[in-house]
Amino acid sequence: MTGCITVFIRTSPFNPQEPQYQRAASIKFDAATQDTRTLIGTANCLLTEIFKAGYGYLMCVLTQPGPSAVIHLASNSVLCATGSCLKPVI
Repeated sequence: MTGCITVFIRTSPFNPQEPQYQRAASIKFDAATQDTRTLIGTANCLLTEIFKAGYGYLMCVLTQPGPSAVIHLASNSVLCATGSCLKPVI
């Protein structure tokens, strides 16, 4: 069960010749949920709000409060981390 999720995207800080961009968006649900349709749909909406075409993204991360899998979508690696619940930043 989770009460909020955060989506984060960023370009590579190790390539200063490329345009740089990073942004995060969070949302707190009215009621905690474990419905993956709700979580994935909400994550896609948040990503749509912060995504800008034309950048070479290094990673896209989806987190939730407590122990969670942070998925490094731009590559094949999966990292473990702990997310935190933030106020909406959209």
